[in-house]
Amino acid sequence: MTRNVPWRERFARTCSGCSFDLLTLALMLAIVPWTQASTDENPFVKVMAATHLPFAAGVIDFVVLVAALSAMNSQLYRA
Repeated sequence: MTRNVPWRERFARTCSGCSFDLLTLALMLAIVPWTQASTDENPFVKVMAATHLPFAAGVIDFVVLVAALSAMNSQLYRA
């Protein structure tokens, strides 16, 4: 029974990660049609702009910027 614990944990993480990604993609496609998708703008920003929430696109841009800076900072101190 204890040998199955790591396998079950990996399986649960993989399933929840895949379902989260697929649900996010389905929600984005439900809000913004496939024909309006482009590479000139972040898809999450496009979805927030389509929902007409004030400042939501700017908040998403800020979150993406902070995530990129955090990833670059972690690479600086990588051994």
